[in-house]
Amino acid sequence: MSALPLPLRLRRAGIVYPVWTARAAKLAGVDLPFLCAILMMETSGGFNWFGHDPTVCAGWGEVTEAKYRAYVKLRDTTGLLQGVGPGQLTSLGLQQEADTAGGCWQPEHNLAVAAHFLAGLVSEHAGNLQAAATAYNGSGPAAVAYGQRVMALREHFAAVLA
Repeated sequence: MSALPLPLRLRRAGIVYPVWTARAAKLAGVDLPFLCAILMMETSGGFNWFGHDPTVCAGWGEVTEAKYRAYVKLRDTTGLLQGVGPGQLTSLGLQQEADTAGGCWQPEHNLAVAAHFLAGLVSEHAGNLQAAATAYNGSGPAAVAYGQRVMALREHFAAVLA
């Protein structure tokens, strides 16, 4: 067992918001190494960034309240969606859920919604983490490869946290 506290081990392994990430995983009942692997794939460990989907606001960088509000105006006008925050919440419903919790632009709320959504996918796929990761990303060959990469990263984080 590592003598280092969990948040420090997570931070050293590349998780940007270790306390909020651990709390989100615990409250959602999702495997912490699995959530960490998803964050590594989505935002290099949980950076609070906009996504790069070829829609609106692609590559806007850091998510701030002002940028997020500008994005919402574009989203609501055009109907086009972009990944937001550490969990890259892309669906309107997930973004609104995070807004209701306190703001999709705030990493703590974004992570909580992402973890809750991920837990639902794990349940929907009868505990199959790779299938849940694939579904988190979408469908098709790229999503399957994503799911495989998540599982390799999950093993890495399981070792870090052991």
